[in-house]
Amino acid sequence: SAFELEREVAKNMAKHNLANQYLGFRHFWFFTVPQAVLTCVSSILAFVATLDLLTNEVKTIVNTIVGSISGVVVFLQTMSGICNYGSRADMHQSAAIDLRDLRDDLHLLKQKLKQIEMDRNKKKSHAEANGEDHEDSNEEDGASFDEIQSRFRQSLSACKSNVPMGLTEAFAGIESNLLLARSKENNVYMTKIYGEIEFDDFVQSKAHDILAGEILHSRFFPFSLPKSKDVVQRTMERLRNHIELYQCFWHKNGKV
Repeated sequence: SAFELEREVAKNMAKHNLANQYLGFRHFWFFTVPQAVLTCVSSILAFVATLDLLTNEVKTIVNTIVGSISGVVVFLQTMSGICNYGSRADMHQSAAIDLRDLRDDLHLLKQKLKQIEMDRNKKKSHAEANGEDHEDSNEEDGASFDEIQSRFRQSLSACKSNVPMGLTEAFAGIESNLLLARSKENNVYMTKIYGEIEFDDFVQSKAHDILAGEILHSRFFPFSLPKSKDVVQRTMERLRNHIELYQCFWHKNGKV
């Protein structure tokens, strides 16, 4: 359905945004900044070594330091190429932007389909009132939805960098926990709150939102990824608190 696709788009957009921040931070602070600082220091020392005020012994020491710094810069450049953090961050950023545009188009499509459905019902009611035959045509709706699905698959396949394992484990962990929570007792409890509607979709959407926030605001992110077990546990606890809090949110003092 459109809601399930929207949920998948939002989940993958969050994963790619987090991956972009994590990899981009590492590329900038582990390689770009050290190379820039060392290159600047090396250039200054190389200029100082040309001054006549220094003795030959001091010049030799300075030149040795300049050569050593140059070696460190070359090492950092080599490691930067091996880790490839910068290119991977750009891939995830591009995927996140594509998914953001896809999400916006999906919102517009949902509004369009809603209006089409209203117009179709009006025409059907008018035809029935006049004793006329009315034929429904869903070809345009299906074509638009298939196009969105195709763009979604293309956006994911275009990113040739894997999402870091810590992020993948966290999102997979929250989904498996939600599956385990679909017990008979929990279904009875949720049905009392939400009635006979499919509550799994928006519960998963809320869980993904909470999980992304937990990772984003974890202590050392984006320097390092938090333990997936810890963020999944905190997410499940916050999700349960949200369900308890908002079940009577629109009633005064939380009472019917």
